[in-house]
Amino acid sequence: MRALFLVLLLAGCARDSTAALEAKLGALVGRPVTELAARMGAPRVVERNEAAGGETVLAWRIVWPEGDGWFSRWGSGEARNLVCDITFTSRDGRVTGYRYTGEACGWGGLPAVLP
Repeated sequence: MRALFLVLLLAGCARDSTAALEAKLGALVGRPVTELAARMGAPRVVERNEAAGGETVLAWRIVWPEGDGWFSRWGSGEARNLVCDITFTSRDGRVTGYRYTGEACGWGGLPAVLP
């Protein structure tokens, strides 16, 4: 019974953190790309795709180091990094969409998006 409660609690936390992440990133859609960079920091990749009508892709990678090996929650004795990759698309200087992948997305408020 305790295990089921713990699983449900963790699932609820993950959903809430994902909802908060969706709200933060969704608020940037329609905003100028300059504001995106000011709020997220400099992207690690910027690519312009002429074949897609001049769409620009901006990408960030957020890394959250987890444990030093001995105290990692995975109990393997190996340190590992949790990663969140976020990609925004833009056209004509405005953000048109986003997507994210990775197990660190939403953990501990990651990524940091300035107000």
